Amino acid sequence: MALFAQQPLEFEPSSRWRYSNPGIAVLGRIIEVVSGQPYEKFQQERIFKLLGMKDSFFFPPVDKLGRIAMVYRLEKGKLVRAGGDILGGDPALYRKGAKFPAPEFGLYSTASDLAAFYQMALNGGTYKGARLLSRASVEVMTALHTGALEPAAFTPGVGYGLAWTVVRAALGTLQLQSIGAYGHGGARDESNAFKQMAAAAIVD
Repeated sequence: MALFAQQPLEFEPSSRWRYSNPGIAVLGRIIEVVSGQPYEKFQQERIFKLLGMKDSFFFPPVDKLGRIAMVYRLEKGKLVRAGGDILGGDPALYRKGAKFPAPEFGLYSTASDLAAFYQMALNGGTYKGARLLSRASVEVMTALHTGALEPAAFTPGVGYGLAWTVVRAALGTLQLQSIGAYGHGGARDESNAFKQMAAAAIVD
C-alpha cells in the first residue's frame, strides 16, 4: 500500500477510466485493518462460510490442486498455455509460497460457488435466510458510477459500479445482457481481446 500511495495520478479523477488492480488490493487491505483479520480469513468467515462456498480459496489446499483448471491465452487463433508472465505467475505453480492473498486476482472458485454469491447479490444481500450485505449496499455497488464516460469498461456501452460492470446503453446489450445488468467479465487485456481464456478456477 505504501508503494501504491507514492505513485502519481495518471489522470484527474472522473476525467478518464482505467481498470485498477491496485484499487482492489487497497480495498482488501482496508478490510484487514477494519476487521483486524487477514483478508482471506475475513472472506472465509463472513462470505464463503455463510454462502456454502466450500470450494473457494485464496490459498488452495493440496487436495484441491488436481481440480484447478489451467489458464490459456489466444495466440494466432490457437489456445496456448499461459506461462509465468501473467498476473499471479505460472498457473501450474498455484501461487506456491505466496503470502499475499491478492484480493484483485487471487481467488480460486467454482461456478456453483460463484452462483451462490451472485444469487446473494440478486436477493439484495441475503442468501438462504442469512444477510451478508444491506440492500442499500448492494444497490450502491451495482449502480452506474461512471456516468456517460466512454470508454468506462472494456466493452462499449458498459460502465462501472463499485467493482461491478454495469450495462448502461444499447451498445452494451450486444453480449445479450439487458441495460442495468451487472457482473464481471473476467480476465482480458486493455485492447479488449481476451487473453486469458480460462481464468484459474477449480473445475466443478
